Amino acid sequence: MISSHGNTLRPNESVDEGSETVATWKFWAGQLARKTFRFGLLELLLMTAAIAVWIPPLLALRKIPELETDIQIMRRATLELLVEDPSQLTIRALPTVWQQMHVWKYSIPAAAGLELRMATEGLCSLALPTDYQAISLPAGEHVIRLKKTRDNAGFHNLLYMDGELVLEEHHPDSWLDSSTSSSTTDVGALSQTFSPNGLIKLLEVRAEPNHPLKTVGSRNLQLEGEQDHKGLALWISPVALEVEAAPNFISRLRRAGEWTVGNRNGIRVRSSTEADAIGLMDIQPALDAVLGEQSWGKQTRFAVSVRPVVTLATKAEPPEHQRNGKADVEAIPFLLHMNPTLQEQPPARMRSQLWSKHAVSADGTMMTVFAHYKPFPSGAQPIIEITFDSHHPRRIGFLPRAAPGSTPMQACEFVTHFDSRFFWRRILLKSDEDSLLDNSASVLQSVPIEDLNSNSGFLKRQMPGIGPGEMPGYEVPLNRMSLIQGPEDNHRFRKFILRSDVSNVTKVTFPSGLEQRWKYDGIPNCQVWWLPAEEEKASGEPNIKVDISPTEFFPDTEVALPGGKAVGNVRITVPMPATNPIWLSLEPDTFWSTGESGKP
Repeated sequence: MISSHGNTLRPNESVDEGSETVATWKFWAGQLARKTFRFGLLELLLMTAAIAVWIPPLLALRKIPELETDIQIMRRATLELLVEDPSQLTIRALPTVWQQMHVWKYSIPAAAGLELRMATEGLCSLALPTDYQAISLPAGEHVIRLKKTRDNAGFHNLLYMDGELVLEEHHPDSWLDSSTSSSTTDVGALSQTFSPNGLIKLLEVRAEPNHPLKTVGSRNLQLEGEQDHKGLALWISPVALEVEAAPNFISRLRRAGEWTVGNRNGIRVRSSTEADAIGLMDIQPALDAVLGEQSWGKQTRFAVSVRPVVTLATKAEPPEHQRNGKADVEAIPFLLHMNPTLQEQPPARMRSQLWSKHAVSADGTMMTVFAHYKPFPSGAQPIIEITFDSHHPRRIGFLPRAAPGSTPMQACEFVTHFDSRFFWRRILLKSDEDSLLDNSASVLQSVPIEDLNSNSGFLKRQMPGIGPGEMPGYEVPLNRMSLIQGPEDNHRFRKFILRSDVSNVTKVTFPSGLEQRWKYDGIPNCQVWWLPAEEEKASGEPNIKVDISPTEFFPDTEVALPGGKAVGNVRITVPMPATNPIWLSLEPDTFWSTGESGKP
């Protein structure tokens, strides 16, 4: 028998009609329940996808009004200028998508009397540049755009006011070799309020030059902040406000008793406290004369020894430490001071402000300081008047005098130290024929140091006490030096020039183990002396004398110089009393930079 729901009864099985009905309803209810709540994997994935698709839009619909409000606020904060005080200058920087584009929006009242100034040279930490272009700022709300570009033609700075070009500055590609710069500004991304009576620096970019000789590795040269940089300065200033120029001279105390004074952008002198430099005048050349020197101004690498001569028949007394077996002679230090005597101002009270006030001339173009030596064993006590001239920033002048109570001196010697590291191997002199004529137009010959001998007019003589590895010294005749006229006055000078024969020190192989101090890594340069012709005496009286001493070694070592011997020392002997200073400078060698004809 077949049941109503299709089940087959077994034989001899009886059926209860009431229980059969109940069982049938339970069966269909279970089947319905299983079919209603059972899902396959595909249905579950489809349901999950539907939920994932629709939930974010539903949530976004709730957030969109809030986001629209935030966008309006941010747009207002990004592009609009919030002026809180219409009587003041309000300014802010606007965002840009190009690194070389700078944009500012400003607002000023009518008759504010402001102008926008732009300069590309003379940037330093002490003052704004004095050489600049300017454009008046119109009243109201306006947009300033600065576009800086560089191409094959050079450097270009374009300044726009509300889209109109108002200022431009162009420089050739040779104007600057730099890959590193630093920038500062007074203006931020939010609206700021400034007084219209002050200066507001929109942008200052100072470029650091590259090493002129290196082609690989680190080429960046770090200038001091107070030195002039190239780059760009853009600032707002009252029209009537004149820029005060940065001082021409600096004075810096590195440690107790160690002053550095001199030209801000030129040559300086330091009273070094280094053990092997006490008593020596540390001469720090103008940076452009040793461009590439990595440790410029950090160690004594060129110096002058001042040596009094009591009688011409005796040796000069060196102030530096002398190693003489067991009987070493201690150094005789000197003190840099602004006064010719030390009675007016105790040395302990020296401050930078005093140098600026008392050592610099009223017009700010000259600086005079004094090197006061302690008494030498002979009783001689020299005072050296040291002069700096802003019109000739690479030069330093020396005028010897005697301190009160000093043993009388017949002469004073100025002996250079550490010359051999610069590879000066040639001397510029007039020919024997031209030496008889005082003609400033005479063509100078480049005489190799190997040609210095008594047969060519040089007097061979010993220069005692110079240092290890010294050779016989040679006196250079004054009439072989060019005679020139001073441009500012009627003084005449004998000009003595030493020149390097190394065009690129990066190609020099320095001996292994050589102290870094004696490795020179800058441009080729010259040592130049200006000797006053007025000091030349009549026959029979002592004259200024110039001696040079060759060497085969690096300074204070027995390490041989690559390329052979070079000038180790120069000695200038000045008869006392002296009335005119002698001048020393280190200068870039124009032969290598301009390609002059002839041998170096």
